[in-house]
Amino acid sequence: DEMAVVVENNIEVIVHQQEQLDWLRTQKDAYIAKGLKVWVKLNSGMNRLGFKVPEIIDVINSLKADGFTCVLAMHFANADAEDHPLNEQQKNQFLDVKEACAPIMASCCNSAAIFKWPELNFDFVRPGIMLYGASPFADKSANDLDIKPVMTFTAEIIALNHIQAGESVGYGSTFVADTEMDIAIVSI
Repeated sequence: DEMAVVVENNIEVIVHQQEQLDWLRTQKDAYIAKGLKVWVKLNSGMNRLGFKVPEIIDVINSLKADGFTCVLAMHFANADAEDHPLNEQQKNQFLDVKEACAPIMASCCNSAAIFKWPELNFDFVRPGIMLYGASPFADKSANDLDIKPVMTFTAEIIALNHIQAGESVGYGSTFVADTEMDIAIVSI
């Protein structure tokens, strides 16, 4: 049982659909006994994963009534954009749900949002691209933001190929050589 392994290893889950809630409730006592939090995903406009309003409010209130400790989570779709209209809509939706479910821990900031809206950093932030030492913004460098990588990434070259002008490489043949060249295949 996957959930039993999650609980045994003290891994907190993020839920975004009813099937996961049903699954979580089968391990309720063990999950709560370990002090694990349930992260509940709001779909506020990214439209990949999550519960929409008002369903998420019912989900969180139900989980809290069952004794679970919840974290309201969301992901910004356009935090790196200057004035994208979805940003305000997502912020407002998140704050409305947070207020409706208070008290609740919250997490909505990705790399760009951490910089743009420090007032939204709440209990947890979820940096992504900045962990690699890269800027989340097209107009600001990692140096401008004083970002340094927290890890390094290496891979080995596993083959060398010689191709002629006009030959393509990779899925969809998206790269076409302008001239004869040597290429390296990197194992990633």
